[in-house]
Amino acid sequence: MHRALTKRKAMDQGPIVYTAMGTSADLAEARGHCEAQVAAQVAGLSLQRAFKIGITCCPEQRYELYRRSSQMRRMVVLQRCPSGAMARELERRLIASWRGHPSNTNVAPGGEGMSDGAEVAYVYIVLD
Repeated sequence: MHRALTKRKAMDQGPIVYTAMGTSADLAEARGHCEAQVAAQVAGLSLQRAFKIGITCCPEQRYELYRRSSQMRRMVVLQRCPSGAMARELERRLIASWRGHPSNTNVAPGGEGMSDGAEVAYVYIVLD
């Protein structure tokens, strides 16, 4: 189990939030959960703020890349997926669903950055 997940409660007060994380292995159920969580996160944004949907095998490392290179200041881990293939498909569907939102900064359709061989992957949203 990832070190981050063992420290979930402590991390939820910081820039990476795990309390919204779903764990279903069913794609349709996971998509419904993630859609609701993205909607909840985006509802509080003004149009001057931005968000991005993504996938990673290590939320802490990915957050550090965002922190150093952009204005993204908060990551909400939406879903723990049992495979890279599921994470890639879920990311593609979420990005397509939120494509027209003015605060969405996703450019690519999703699923490009991870191989099917990943044993565990996480879907997230980062917000500025």
